[in-house]
Amino acid sequence: MKIIRSGILLVLFVSLFASCDTQPKNQFTLEVNLTGVDDIMIFLKQYGDDGWVTLDSTTTVQGLANFSGTVGLPEMYFVGFQGTRSFVQIFLEPSNIKAQIDFADLNNLIVTGSESQKVFEDFNSSLQEIDGLFQEVNRQYQQAAKSDDKERLEELNQEFDELNEMKAGFIKNFCLKNNSTPVSPYIILRNSYYFEYEDFDEITAAAAPSIQSSIYVKSLKEKADALRKVAIGQPFTDFTLNDPDGNPLPLSSVIGVNYVLVDFWASWCTPCRRENPNIVAAYEEYHEKGFDVFGVSLDRDHGNWIAAIAQDKLTWNHVSDLKQWKSEAGKLYGVQSIPHSVLVSPEGIIIAKNLREAALHEKLAELLN
Repeated sequence: MKIIRSGILLVLFVSLFASCDTQPKNQFTLEVNLTGVDDIMIFLKQYGDDGWVTLDSTTTVQGLANFSGTVGLPEMYFVGFQGTRSFVQIFLEPSNIKAQIDFADLNNLIVTGSESQKVFEDFNSSLQEIDGLFQEVNRQYQQAAKSDDKERLEELNQEFDELNEMKAGFIKNFCLKNNSTPVSPYIILRNSYYFEYEDFDEITAAAAPSIQSSIYVKSLKEKADALRKVAIGQPFTDFTLNDPDGNPLPLSSVIGVNYVLVDFWASWCTPCRRENPNIVAAYEEYHEKGFDVFGVSLDRDHGNWIAAIAQDKLTWNHVSDLKQWKSEAGKLYGVQSIPHSVLVSPEGIIIAKNLREAALHEKLAELLN
């Protein structure tokens, strides 16, 4: 199991709403009672590979509005509001569902008629204690960073690792226990950066036959297949993206002589920028001995990308397609959060993943000293 201390990321996997199945057994109704605001237009949405998709819209009348449609197995939908980017999440299933929404406090959401929503809310409620521990450790980390207390920062990093392991274990156990609802594979997908393909295989194998056709189970299987191809021990997968000057530069152009750290990062990623000085130090110490870095940015803005390279003094090769989370290279390497890295041997074999801080230096010392 892979444990990630930092990551940016919040990536969702859903399907489009359109369906040709009009059988009554797949029909749902969603009655919305919106308080705390005058009548406004509200939207029923889903989030897919191409971003937000608005499926329906209506205007509340004295706070009330209705949506209806068809859905097979339960799926996550979103109710959004005119003039804001806010939304609430509701698992819809073939049922008559009611949602009491307080516009002034969207966390105060009451949903009835959806058994899947109950499971989802139970999960979120159970996770609050662990999330509270994260918040406290993060508060202490910020204080230690301000005072440059390196010893305390190291201790807190260890606490982050332990909490991440605790959280990953809780999520996985919850989903294995609740293996008859699509909510479980959805939760795993939403937290996929905690896991490796072996975990996805275990979850999908344990999923009840009744949910094997869920879009979330299918997405987990696809993600497992993608990660399997770039697992430790596998040959590297080549790709070509443009360098900062717009010239195409394949990864294979730097493979064959040195050990190469393929580093997925972005200018907007705080944990990445925090790790960059460590990679610079490793590069300066081991480059002449046979170590190289190939930076792959998940930026969207070219100027921000170039500025970050200069500010952090990253003197190695860099590429990007400026597609952020839709990066073609990121998809090939199953990048689910950043910073993310793979270490490739001169023979073109992936020999390590996500080496950070002292672990990177220890591995390079083992290989090159």
